[in-house]
Amino acid sequence: MHSIHKIKSSIIAISTILAISFSHHGTIHAQTSSDKVTWQLAQTWGDEHLLGYPTTRLVELVDSLSGGNFKIELINKKVHKNTRGIFDFVKDGKYQMGHSASNFWAKKDQDTLFFSAVPFGMVTPELYSWFYEGGGIELMNKVYGKHGLMSFPGGNSGHQMIGWFNKEIKSLEDLKGLKMRLPGLAGEVMKGLGVDIINPPVSELKEALASGKLDAVEFVGPAIDLNLGLAEVSKFYYVGWHSPSSEMHFMVNPAAFKKLSKKNQQILTNAMRLAAYDAFTKIVNENGLKMQSLLKDYPNIVLRAFPQDVMRALNKENAKLINAMAEKSTDGLTKEIITSMKKHLDRARVWTRFSDQAYLNNAGAL
Repeated sequence: MHSIHKIKSSIIAISTILAISFSHHGTIHAQTSSDKVTWQLAQTWGDEHLLGYPTTRLVELVDSLSGGNFKIELINKKVHKNTRGIFDFVKDGKYQMGHSASNFWAKKDQDTLFFSAVPFGMVTPELYSWFYEGGGIELMNKVYGKHGLMSFPGGNSGHQMIGWFNKEIKSLEDLKGLKMRLPGLAGEVMKGLGVDIINPPVSELKEALASGKLDAVEFVGPAIDLNLGLAEVSKFYYVGWHSPSSEMHFMVNPAAFKKLSKKNQQILTNAMRLAAYDAFTKIVNENGLKMQSLLKDYPNIVLRAFPQDVMRALNKENAKLINAMAEKSTDGLTKEIITSMKKHLDRARVWTRFSDQAYLNNAGAL
């Protein structure tokens, strides 16, 4: 019995170590009172919003892993007053860290676009493998490092729908003059095909779509779209091509990070990684639930995909845009990022096609 008790004690000890050592960055040891610290995190999305879940989860993880010695306070837009100001808030040291999306900073640096959503790019497992195994995080921090920031993956919304349309898209002609909400690289691609891109505040999207101020609205997917009421004022819901994965990100002020103890640096780095993963699994689950609701409660909604000639034109326009961005770059970093992403996609997609795609094709035939 004594031997069994010793074995059980060893298992508990090992489990405890593993529970706080979930990355290759090293084991996190017990905290001491000298490690006590409180940070503030500025949010683009409030902690009540599904896209703000990574921040809520981060707070829980950091508190738990530090034994309550490392606290993070969430600062929402009611306090900081600028959902698109997170970049500058963290850079200037007003807050130690922030949570937002890279595509919001395109005017500051075009290379930030590649760390959010790339049309016809990687699906989420491929993207995460690029971040953590293919040099993606290092490249992201080359970009953000130029601006005095550190950046980390902050949760992925997965495959996004291209959105809600008030008319069916049967040809390229149907895109010309279309008034659409669509930010980021995808918006620029659609502009190239004659779409008029208008990006009003999220709170105005339903009314704009209902009134005809907009003909189409892209946001995320059923997990969030249904809460915006878009299914109530539209008829066609189109499958995406523009955002096969869409990553949010945490930004950290380097000076503040350096002031943390090594233990707290490890806790924060590991907690951000786990919070990002947990956000992805939560959104996948919510999309499934809301898709069931959509099919049941809105039988008038028609699910569609763009015709192949439209898809070919979009893909061609996307390649043209990305090549132009590489040519515009003066330091060669854009080309380095594009080359790295393409190399990783080519390698990862071989397996995705042979595994997930082949399985879904075969299962669908049963």
